Parts: sequence; C-alpha cells; structure tokens
Amino acid sequence: LDQLSGGQMRRVVLAGLLARSPRALILDEPLAGVDAASQRGLLRLLEDLRRQAGLTVIVISHDFAGLEDLCPRTLHLRDGVRLPVVAGVSFSLAAGECAVLGGPSGAGKSSILKMLYGNYAIDSGHVLVRHDGETIDLAAAQPRTVLAIRRDTIGYVSQFLRTVPRVSALD
Repeated sequence: LDQLSGGQMRRVVLAGLLARSPRALILDEPLAGVDAASQRGLLRLLEDLRRQAGLTVIVISHDFAGLEDLCPRTLHLRDGVRLPVVAGVSFSLAAGECAVLGGPSGAGKSSILKMLYGNYAIDSGHVLVRHDGETIDLAAAQPRTVLAIRRDTIGYVSQFLRTVPRVSALD
C-alpha cells in the first residue's frame, strides 16, 4: 500500500467500504488526487449506487464541479461558523439522497462529517441514523453501538487517508 498514490489509496479504501455494502457513505474531498477519467468513473459509480441501491451519500468539497448529477443538493457553510464550535447546523437525508456540504477552509465541513461518523463529540443536538431497523442517536450511543454503525451502516473516506481500513477487501 505504501507505493500507491493518494488517488489510488482513496479508491482502495472506497472499494473496501463498498464491499461491505454500507447504507450511507461519507466522502471528504473524494475527487482530490484523482485524475479526470477516474473522477468521471467514480462519480458514475456513486451515482448508480445512489439511484439503484439507495446509497445515501454526503460529500464535502471545495470544488462542486462535476458533483451536480451525483448530489443535486448543496449546503454551503460560510461566515459565522467558527471552530472548534460548529453550531446551528441542521439537515436530513433519506435513503438514496446525496448532498454536498461545501464552504471555505475552516468552515467546519470535516468537523461536521466527523460528528456524523461519531469521531467528534457533540455538545448538544442529535445525529440520528437508521441502523438495524432502529433510529439511533450517535450523540448518545454507547461505544459498541457506534462501532457497529460504522461497521454495518456508514462508510467514511477521509481526505487524508492516515489509516488503512480495518477490514480486508476479502472479508
């Protein structure tokens, strides 16, 4: 794996997640470091999965070019959102929907996605996820429940790819 480019590594991580058939996928700058032909292929794949399999997709990106067909909804973060506090954010997505969470660097896009994945604590509010026929609030869920949701329901691809997936592609 140490000889793969950033774009190749991103595709390997995504393939491993898709092999587990998540119901929701969180993508942080998914087109970064990926050549134009691979970008088109990735977008086609995600669009097909969204429309045919009902995969819910959340994308954060600085650049919205090419994302219109995949994600018809774009939520812009600007002015007034300060880190480390992200406040006043509210949105919902049904199965098969996609939204781009966009805005300038430092607006809190990655922090919101880490909250949605259960990596960052939430001081107030809720992150409601459908998992095994139940609605679970990630903000209040037990650690084992959060891990089960990550394993079975939500896939997350970071823009930084500092870790290798814990599940092999053959699993």
